[in-house]
Amino acid sequence: MGLLSGTGNCIGYGIGKAKVQAGQNRNIQKTVVEYPEAELARFDAAYEATKITVQALLDREVEDTGTDGEKIFETHLAFLDDPGFVDAIRDMISEDAVNAEWAVREVGERLALMLSQIDSEIIKERSADIRDLYITLLDHLDGNVAVDEPEKDDKSGRKVLVVEELIPSYVIRLNKGEVAGLVAEKGNITSHAAILAKLKCIPAIVGVCGLMDAVKTGDLILADTFSGEVYINPDEQTQTRITCAAECYETEQCACDAEKAEDAITADGTRVIIEANIGTPAEATLADEACAEGIGLFRSEFLFMENRTLPDEEKQFLAYREAAEKMGTREVVIRTMDIGGDKPAPGLPLPAEQNPFLGLRAIRLSLQRKDLFMTQLRAILRASAFGNVAIMFPMISSMEELRDAKAVLEEAKASLAAEEIAFCASVKVGMMVEIPATVTMSDLFAHEVDFFSIGTNDLIQYTLAADRINQAVAPLYTAYHPAVLRQIALVAKNGHLSGIETAICGEAASDPLLLPFFVGVGIDRLSMSPNLVPTAKRGVRRCRDYACKQLAQSVMMLSTATEVKQALLAYQESCKES
Repeated sequence: MGLLSGTGNCIGYGIGKAKVQAGQNRNIQKTVVEYPEAELARFDAAYEATKITVQALLDREVEDTGTDGEKIFETHLAFLDDPGFVDAIRDMISEDAVNAEWAVREVGERLALMLSQIDSEIIKERSADIRDLYITLLDHLDGNVAVDEPEKDDKSGRKVLVVEELIPSYVIRLNKGEVAGLVAEKGNITSHAAILAKLKCIPAIVGVCGLMDAVKTGDLILADTFSGEVYINPDEQTQTRITCAAECYETEQCACDAEKAEDAITADGTRVIIEANIGTPAEATLADEACAEGIGLFRSEFLFMENRTLPDEEKQFLAYREAAEKMGTREVVIRTMDIGGDKPAPGLPLPAEQNPFLGLRAIRLSLQRKDLFMTQLRAILRASAFGNVAIMFPMISSMEELRDAKAVLEEAKASLAAEEIAFCASVKVGMMVEIPATVTMSDLFAHEVDFFSIGTNDLIQYTLAADRINQAVAPLYTAYHPAVLRQIALVAKNGHLSGIETAICGEAASDPLLLPFFVGVGIDRLSMSPNLVPTAKRGVRRCRDYACKQLAQSVMMLSTATEVKQALLAYQESCKES
């Protein structure tokens, strides 16, 4: 029996025969061809077939408002229509007289490598798109495009897909009923692809070192996304244990869906508000269907990042109003634009930075570009007349930034009042807590805002000095580090002392292992992907306040992330037995 480990998405178990997907490192030999014209014809046929495949995937995703598929496959088509990409492949085939597979891989990998070296999270995602695209071209050249899909009701026939790296467009194509799980040698749990897998409720484990060398197609794989363990051809005892755990989990999920309309109230009467994160107004429908109690995070930057021109006040107003109206009386927290540096907006060219995560982004950019900030605040305020809207400022690191942002908000209110345009004058104002300096001063910040929202994705990387998209330091990036948990507890404590609520809106909010800890330190709200809301609600209802407080105190006294995770796993098991 082999055992490897990585980081799981904590949504169940992947059990099935391994299907190893050939990636960019497939064995391709450079061959000198006698007739380059014939090789060009092969490439042209594969190129046209790839366009048909991508267009079909795009057509399928156009009607799906719950994923990013439309945008991703539009990007693929744009690359296919780019003469610089296609002509470079054709030129290599004709001028160097090489086989089409070699040319596709060489040109594709050069472009992907170039994009991956740009200090931008979004551009780095494009490098993954290029790799996925040229892999699709290679599949068509090999005549290996069709994927055997077992009957969706026959769970015994589903495969655990084993890949070198999770790619967003690859995950988009999958459905929960078609695969038992995903396991990847590379990647981080907060990557775009990993988040998409969670959105689709596909069990996934990433960052599994040595995976591709250890697994071959046909091996039996048991993937435990809670512990992050990947068992390869396990013994009978391990199979029985994991299979029983998987069956219990599925039973639990059915109960979660049946009870999703119920409030999240602990056994001792403490209520935790479970909300949804969205990036577009259309996703508010998914939040409503999941019985989310509000929108804890509307990522407004997507309005800026997905358009070639900057959205004007009217376009933003309509988007925010749509989300607010869909949620009725439930609160919709709109985060002002978190763009710049690592999240470029096509309509807002910015100078390249050596350290984009520490550079001009979020509130820093908003305060520098007061014209854009004012436009956005006016749009949000106008939307507040049509629903329960709150405003949240991202990446606050100093009191001066917060007060300057609030001053611009007052200017926006005054301008609307002068024009006699309706808005909610008492709109709630909050701030994200995602920088250690802000945590340290949270007792003072609590007197300046109506609520805190902890952004764990950035808080982890800033606390641990571990880039959340850098594979080389992926093992260091973990929400289970005692320093991270102590900071979360401190923010909640200081919020309560000043009478304001503390929410969590990062990926950690949906981690079932951390849920009792959050209850124990007094987190008031948790915001996550809409599909995970029912599970979190049921998880809260099973909590006992005193036991959660004891757990929180004990794990904060531990020394390592490994010890913390083991303690949380042990607590989870003890709850199952009781």
